[in-house]
Amino acid sequence: MKIAHEQGFDWIWLLDQDGTVKDDCLASLLRNAGQADILCPQIVDIDNPAIVLPQSGAVQNFWGRMVWIAATASRNISFFATHGALISKLVLDRVGYYDSRNFFVGSEDSDYAFRTTAEHLVIRLVTDAIAPHPDARYRSIEKRRGLIDAGVIDSIAAERAGVAADRWRARLLLRLQPLALGGSRLFPEHLGYVDSRLFGDKNCRKGQGFASLSFAYLTTKRLTLLQLLAACIYSLLIMSFRKLIGGSRISLKGTVSMYSICVRSKLGKEWPFESVEQFCMRLAE
Repeated sequence: MKIAHEQGFDWIWLLDQDGTVKDDCLASLLRNAGQADILCPQIVDIDNPAIVLPQSGAVQNFWGRMVWIAATASRNISFFATHGALISKLVLDRVGYYDSRNFFVGSEDSDYAFRTTAEHLVIRLVTDAIAPHPDARYRSIEKRRGLIDAGVIDSIAAERAGVAADRWRARLLLRLQPLALGGSRLFPEHLGYVDSRLFGDKNCRKGQGFASLSFAYLTTKRLTLLQLLAACIYSLLIMSFRKLIGGSRISLKGTVSMYSICVRSKLGKEWPFESVEQFCMRLAE
């Protein structure tokens, strides 16, 4: 992004390494160049292009929660996924580049979208532009488990225990997951929880755990104080329930500390860490 910006290109096109695009995707985006400052394609499942994926874009509900939508009509959106996004020079001039210190493992595109809309710039989904991309929900059970174990994706299924006595808990969580996700559009943002595996020998281990810390930072930045307080209360309830039923990997101390840091930072109007690693090290103390 920096090289393209310095060389004066009018637009840059971002692509994920595991996605593809239809032949006329870029042309379709450019035909809408006068309508927005960031143009995003409709993202479909790479194995079943008839399925439109929610990562095509997101809007916010009353509580500030990011609600990802599988939109079938072009519209302005609040957040986007990197794959296929066409970003104008104006955005680069005002916003700069992705924040690699805090968002190198997740939420980097959502953070960039927040900074873009904060500058009163427009993000638009263009459904005539199609970009296929893999989606974990449509992968086989074997592939999903491999990705979860590798820390690439997060899921309630990741909390399943290895011993038979705890398997009923994992099954119960999986049965409750569709109900929780179905109503999530109406609730505050969920900040997630700190995984106890994040701390190894009092050191922070990079992986999926860092993604939750990045998201907590993003949530603190973009929500109002009241929205953040609602998010923390809601998250505490969800985290306590998951800990009770089957969250043996949840660090209660680390999670409460994370929420406390978010609220104090919002009250003080200053984020106290220069990177997500520093954030993690504070939680590990």
